[in-house]
Amino acid sequence: MFDNQSPTSSVNLVRVRKVTKNFHRVHALQGIDLDIHEKEIFGLLGPNGAGKTTLVRILLGLIRPTSGEVRVFGINPEEDPLDVRAMTGYVMQETALDLYLSGRENVELQAALYNLPFSGIQGRVKEALSWSGLSDEADRLVLHYSGGMRRRLDLAMSTLNKPRLLILDEPTLGLDPYSRRQLWELVWRMKESGVSILLTTHYLEEANELCDRVCIIDFGKVVGLGTPEELKRKTVSEMHRLTIRFREPPVFERLELPLPAEVHGREAIFKGAPEQLWETVGILQQRYPGNITEIAYSQPTLDDVFLKLTGPKTGKVEPQLE
Repeated sequence: MFDNQSPTSSVNLVRVRKVTKNFHRVHALQGIDLDIHEKEIFGLLGPNGAGKTTLVRILLGLIRPTSGEVRVFGINPEEDPLDVRAMTGYVMQETALDLYLSGRENVELQAALYNLPFSGIQGRVKEALSWSGLSDEADRLVLHYSGGMRRRLDLAMSTLNKPRLLILDEPTLGLDPYSRRQLWELVWRMKESGVSILLTTHYLEEANELCDRVCIIDFGKVVGLGTPEELKRKTVSEMHRLTIRFREPPVFERLELPLPAEVHGREAIFKGAPEQLWETVGILQQRYPGNITEIAYSQPTLDDVFLKLTGPKTGKVEPQLE
């Protein structure tokens, strides 16, 4: 669907260096550094008021940073915002649909706003409706669309300009699991076609599922950056958990184990790095052959990373803007 090859393309589609943004006494962004690569899904996570929307507005040239350097497609959005927006799609948290127009009419209106050539509008509209799975429902009023259908229509409209970068702001907020999965499939297809995606979401399992890399910001600062697995390994590796159940209560006093045990009757719980946990399993299987009835393993989630890295650290809450 998309042809995003460009002679000016680079490895880093977005480059942000030491960016700050102050609103009077409020420091919304405090020295942000990040890159968004071509053909990746980049997650921007943080509590409400952390600065996510402020950063997105700066990338789109809607507001100016107080200081720092921003480049999108190699362009300074402060100087040439229209050039940036011409190559960017944006799906806002609140849908921007006219409920009393049909799906097709909404897409046609958006195509006209993009100033697409009249001769090519109908072909582009048909393509967008087909890609989003809305061809059969295109002539129904959007008023009668489900929440998932409205979100897919939003997505279809944001791709009419064949963007190189698509910004999704809480795209699955309020959707049921089936509709959320449908939207995920469309996001994956866009990435496969060459579109880079900036995703903000409060659903941490969504970020874990979709994102190649994740940036967590808090109080306007980057507090975590990397792949979901890298962040788990660096931040909460000690939260890997092993629960072992025995036929008879185990006795560990004279047994040298890599990790301490929390013993609750016939159950022992170990917490630590995966290598230490599995070393522990090997020792216990040798020490208690036939006595182990069940082994359960759980690993930390992106939620654990988020909770550890964000929020007040000293009881002081700094005033922030979203």
